[in-house]
Amino acid sequence: NTKSERNLGAKGGIELLRYCDELWIFGATRTDRMNEEIKLAKALNIPIFNIANPEGFVRETRLKI
Repeated sequence: NTKSERNLGAKGGIELLRYCDELWIFGATRTDRMNEEIKLAKALNIPIFNIANPEGFVRETRLKI
């Protein structure tokens, strides 16, 4: 797991976000890369769901693949 591999994965994640209907955030800690994804989601008007305590969150969701 090299820095270049992590950067490539992050870039891919940003590109993938452009095709998403929603952005879900789990946990209270955010990384700089997560903040970049949140900023892009806001710019693209993608709904953002922030679950600070995932252990207390009970709901079945279906993922679109």
